[in-house]
Formats: sequence, structure tokens, C-alpha cells
Amino acid sequence: MKGNRIIAAGLALVAVLLFLQIRSLNRMADKLERLERAGGAARIPADEAAPKASWRGKVRRDVFRPEVGVPGGSLDVYVSGDIDSFNPITAKRMASFIAQIPIYESLYLLEPATLTWIPRLATRHEFSDDKLRLTMHLREGVVWSDGAPFTADDVVFTVRALLDPSVTSYSSRAFIYHVDGKDVPLEVRKIETLTVEFRQPVPNAGIIPRLFFGILPRHRTEAALAAGTLNSSLGFNTPPEEVVGTGPFLLESYERSSRVTYRRNPRFWGRDAAGRELPYLDRLVIHIVPSIEAARLSFVAGKLDILRVEGPDVPDIEAGAAAGGWEMVDCGPDMAYVYLAFNQNRDANPATGEPWVDPAKLRWYCDTRFRLAVAHTIDKRTIIDNVYGGLAAATWTPYNESCGRFHNAGVTRYEYDIDRARSLLDEIGMIDRDGDGTREDTEGKAISFRFFYAAKEGFSIKIAGIVRDGMREVGLDPRMRMVDESRLSRLIFNEHDWDAILSSDSGGAGEPSANDALWSSAGNYHVWYPNQAKPATEWERRLDEVFRLGSLEFDDVKRMAYVFEFQEIIAREAPLILIVSPLMIYADRRIGNFAPAAGAPSPIWNLPYLFRRPGGTPAEGGR
Repeated sequence: MKGNRIIAAGLALVAVLLFLQIRSLNRMADKLERLERAGGAARIPADEAAPKASWRGKVRRDVFRPEVGVPGGSLDVYVSGDIDSFNPITAKRMASFIAQIPIYESLYLLEPATLTWIPRLATRHEFSDDKLRLTMHLREGVVWSDGAPFTADDVVFTVRALLDPSVTSYSSRAFIYHVDGKDVPLEVRKIETLTVEFRQPVPNAGIIPRLFFGILPRHRTEAALAAGTLNSSLGFNTPPEEVVGTGPFLLESYERSSRVTYRRNPRFWGRDAAGRELPYLDRLVIHIVPSIEAARLSFVAGKLDILRVEGPDVPDIEAGAAAGGWEMVDCGPDMAYVYLAFNQNRDANPATGEPWVDPAKLRWYCDTRFRLAVAHTIDKRTIIDNVYGGLAAATWTPYNESCGRFHNAGVTRYEYDIDRARSLLDEIGMIDRDGDGTREDTEGKAISFRFFYAAKEGFSIKIAGIVRDGMREVGLDPRMRMVDESRLSRLIFNEHDWDAILSSDSGGAGEPSANDALWSSAGNYHVWYPNQAKPATEWERRLDEVFRLGSLEFDDVKRMAYVFEFQEIIAREAPLILIVSPLMIYADRRIGNFAPAAGAPSPIWNLPYLFRRPGGTPAEGGR
């Protein structure tokens, strides 16, 4: 009888896999056929849209409290796209940061459901009366994976490396304070073996979120910094034994574009409530997958233990849960959001002396009324229903509902309203002067522009098509340009030769000043006009001021007023036209202590506590 039950369960699983694979192939064929007919991205007919999903679970909003787990076993997870480095301060790709979670640790860790900061390599801290000095006490008994003790020297070294001119790091801006028109760095010094002091040039209540970075071992990396080669050190071809951290796992091997394999770190300091050594797992494999589709097929085939389930796939994954042996977890809206931006860069290409943006087009993009008109053309409801199967939320502010107390639900909203869009364009003199269906500006120049988006899955293709069609409906002429992700990144950070970009940002919650790179006028990721010598507009000047005043305010209620004003400025001025945030839904093969949340950088944010529940069916991908 037991054998018959096993055979029946196996046949049921095979049936689920065949159904999902056939349905997937049919969807891919349909999408390709539509794209060929349309010559690019197309609006999706209602009868061909993503299947509607009704499943929703209870979203966790309480503090994570781990249960005592069972030692042993392994876990197979994935990242989309390959890694570029094992260096926590110079890596650029999100896949790299996820691949570093098992190896490195930060001073504090964000508890993603409650958005509170919990100690990791630090245990506690206190501010001086003037709020300029932050004294931080480090955890005793922590050693690096090579056996060397972790001390204040490592923290001091890492911060100084971040600030070193020879090092290129997205995190470095967080340690620069703008004071009286000058950039002043954060100072750090060792007080005792396990005590460090950070000294700020001005008080900043948001300093703890700024300290969310992996700590490097000084004894292993100071020679590279001295030689000016830290940027290239700890690359993806580094021998595993040279990648040293304090985290729960050791790097065992890296197979490019395939997988990263880890084994348990026997020197890890963590213990559970029963005093048992962490991590529970013996082995971890992070598979590098080329697409969401590939991850989904690998999961249902039993090669992965965890899957981020995209909206259109939820009905199928839910239907296969019983036979497949997995559970569903609802995290609510992702903090990440899709946005559309127009290039407001007033600077010139230093290589040619020519403006990055055509001066006539620059006048369009810098007119808030133009951006608001475009915002009114975006049919968010159609995107949610036809692209995400109903499992996404319209985004109006950089801090959505998953950001808890930081979310300003009362910001100005620009709903889908074609008539209002037309009225705004008429108001600024953009009318169809020659009857060809495309509006022209007051100088007779057609409102035609390049509209870039990344070739990433079907979602960006579909969203781009709907956004394009909305703009066309009011007489604009967006010319779509599909590029790879690396090209899109170069356009934003380096080349600045673009008109409009459809992209996404990982979002996040907390003190806005912790994301200076994006929101500060001087930031290098200030998408619409980065690296400004001084604010180009009055509203950007106020945005910088809001950040400064908010950082000086240690009263939580008063500081939240600045957080809310920041969101209203972005909503009202629309430098990023915010579109949607997909719901974050996971499936897992009965992984104990699995607690993904919208605020987490990865579903394995609490990796030391994850374990295999008895009776769960492990994936076979890494074995």
C-alpha cells in the first residue's frame, strides 16, 4: 500500500509538471507571435492577458521569532543573473549581494517585516549628548572563517576603504555629509578592541541604516587597498579559500553562470535559543538562472527549494502545491517599483562638449506639466490585471504600504485620465499642428523621443507596450528601444544619452537620507539628473533640505513629517513616474523559519535559522 501511495504521488507530480511546462511553452509561443505581429511590444488583448489569481495569504507583520530547528541537510535557492564580485563594498549587481549573504555580515540587520534594526556584529550603541558621536560595541567571540579574531580594526578599515578615492562603491555616498556646500566624510576610530566610535560632522538620526554593509577582514584586504587594487580584488574568479567572512557559510565553489556552492562555517558565532550551534544547514547552493521562467520550471521539477512566484504563475503553483509538496507565503506588495523617467540632465558630454539632451527636448522633460501629462496616460489597472494577473499594486509613492509607518497614503495621485493628459499638453503648447497624429511643440518640433527599457523577462516588454500605447493615445511619439540590463545601467550612471527610461528600483523603507545616491541632487543615481553641482530646481533644493532637516531630527514623530513631505514632493513633481509594485509571493518546500518579507533584500535574509522540516521533500538541484 505504501508503495502504491508513493507511485500515485509521483504520477500526480509528473502530471503537474507536464501541465505547467505545456502551459508555459504555449504562453511563450503566444508572446513571441504577438511581438512579431506588432514589431515589438504590444498592448495585450484582454482575452490573452495573464490569468487572474485570487489567492492571498496572511502577511507577516510581527517580529521574526525563530523556532528551534533540526540540524543537517541542504538548501537550493537561486538568483536571476550572474554575479560580478565577492567584494561586499565594490559589487554592483544584486545577484552579487545575495551571493554574499552567506559569507559576510553587517553591524546591524533590518528585520524586514517590522522595519526595525537588530544587532549582528554590533550588540548595542549610544549617542553622545550632542548626537555627533556614535559609540558602537561589537560582539565578543566572533572570528573570521580563517580563525583570526574579528575586532574594531576590521570595522574601521572597511569604512575607510569605502571612503578611499581609489575605491568605487555605491555605498560610499552614505558616508559623505553635505555641510555648508562641502562634502565632509564620516570619521571612524577604534576606542578599544571591540569598541568603535563614529563621528558625524552634523547629527544624523539615520546613521544606523547607513551602516548596513558587509564588513571586510582587514588582515586579508588591507594590502589590496594600499596597492590601489581593492576594486578588482575578490572578483568572481577568486579562489574560494581567499574569500573570508564571519557569516554562517564558507564559499566552496563558483561555476560561472551556473551556481555558487557553500558549506557550513564551523567557526560561526551564532547559537539558537537552546544553545545549539548555527547554522542548521550543512550546505547551500545558489543557482544562477537566466530567467524567471527557468526558475519556475526548476522549482516544479524539484531542483529548487524556494521560488518567488510571479502573479500570472500563482494559480498554477497554488494548484500544484499539494502534489508538489510546497507551501505558499504572501509578503504583500514588494517595496520595489517600476518607474518611467525623463532625462532632465542639463550637463554636456565631456568628450564632445555637446549637451547630453537635445535642448528642445530638455525643455519638454523639465516641464512638470509634461511629466504629469504622461503620468495620466499610464493605465496602471490594465498593467496590474493583464501583466501581473491582478497580483500587483499601483504605486504612488517610493514608500508603499509594505513600508509600514513610513508610508504616506495621502500623497497626490495622478490617475489614468486621457482627457486630463490632453489638456495639460495643450496648456504647454504641444498640439498637432500638421494633422499627422503627433503633437508638436511651439517651435514645430514633433514630440518624438527614444524610450529605453531592459530586455528582462516578459514583464518589461508588456509594461513597455502598455505605457507606449497610452502616450500614443494623446499624440506623443515614443520610439521604443529594448536594451540589455548592463546597457540600461550605463545609460543611467555613465552615458546619460537617453530620453525616457522604463526601469525599476529596489525601493526600501527608512530614513530617505540613507538612499542619498538616488534622492539627493548630488547623488550618482539621481536618475533624471545625477551629480548636480547644486540643485537644478527649487523642488530639488527643498528635497535636499528635507533630508537634512529630517536627519537632524531625533524625535520620531517630527522626523516622520519630513519623511512624508519627501514622498509628497516626489509624487507632485514626478521625476520618477511610479507605476506598480508586484506582490511578493513565495513557494517553499517546507523550510523551517522561512520568513520572507517585502523589506528583505533576499528571502534567505535569516539564513542561519533556516532548516529542513521533517517530512519535507528537499530539492535535488545541488546534489
